[in-house]
Amino acid sequence: MTRAPDARSSRRTKGILLDLRIYRRALDTRDFIARTLDRVPFVLGVRVRLFADGTMHLVIATTAITPLQRACLPNGVNALPVSIEEQI
Repeated sequence: MTRAPDARSSRRTKGILLDLRIYRRALDTRDFIARTLDRVPFVLGVRVRLFADGTMHLVIATTAITPLQRACLPNGVNALPVSIEEQI
């Protein structure tokens, strides 16, 4: 009798194994930052970016901003790095 491959091992070989607790925390952090920056005129949106190695970053999309405006934005929240992307 041939045994079926273990589901966990097959998930690991097909792509990124994602910890759903960390992903859920990243989404909650994204929602918090989006609500906090809701009325800031130069902020276009906030999203979670997943990299090939399984790490996650928050990305804040903005219009062209000054260095002072950039300094007012977070560089990390809940141990999640934040990237600022200017949409010119």
